[in-house]
Amino acid sequence: MIGGGEPGMSQPEIRARLREAWQLESVRETMGLTDVVASMWSECASGPGMHFVASRIAMVELIDPDTGDVLRWEDGAVGEPVYTTFEREATPMVRFRSRDRIEVVATRCACGRTSPKMLCIGRTDDMLIYKAMNVFPTAIRDVVLAEAGDLVAAAIRIRKNSEQQVRFDDPIPVELEAREGLEPSRYADVAARVEAAVRGKLQVRIAPEVHPPGSLPTQPYKNALTYVAKTTKTATTAS
Repeated sequence: MIGGGEPGMSQPEIRARLREAWQLESVRETMGLTDVVASMWSECASGPGMHFVASRIAMVELIDPDTGDVLRWEDGAVGEPVYTTFEREATPMVRFRSRDRIEVVATRCACGRTSPKMLCIGRTDDMLIYKAMNVFPTAIRDVVLAEAGDLVAAAIRIRKNSEQQVRFDDPIPVELEAREGLEPSRYADVAARVEAAVRGKLQVRIAPEVHPPGSLPTQPYKNALTYVAKTTKTATTAS
């Protein structure tokens, strides 16, 4: 299986569920932009991480999303890729900002490729602020699954008061969905574990809510990690 459009494809827990459900031998990730090229990054057998494979038709640079400064392609670098196309005539793209947030994991690989290899860790326009700390929804999800992936589903939702809300002065509301078989009496304990793990690893506070299986809606294309609450929900939260 080759999956694209969801940064969760790089998450081991999500891959394990896909392999189990579909009896797959291999799960790999690809990424691109409709505005530039449909698939520009692809994962080799050495994984994890995706190589830039569109060098004949586009150029990619790595920039600091806040300052626009160009960054070096080196292990551990984090920034936003921008693209320039070589052959598009009607709609050329010149230093087109992707708004993706990536981390360079290698510049050389056992497969022999020497193009940058990266993981997509979120969107620069998805970033949230808890008091003075920046955090991406995907980072929260990754910690949740690492701590309790055997107890809650891969889908999470962060509840906002408005579409424009970025800053949270109170703990960030995070909705989780229990896996089948998890007793409701354990919801509060799972929420407390997740809250402590996120605070310890990301230095932000969340207010996790564990809901029964099937509670969180899913979409056939992309599932949003944030949404605007229209009604007040009742759920089990961490103390």
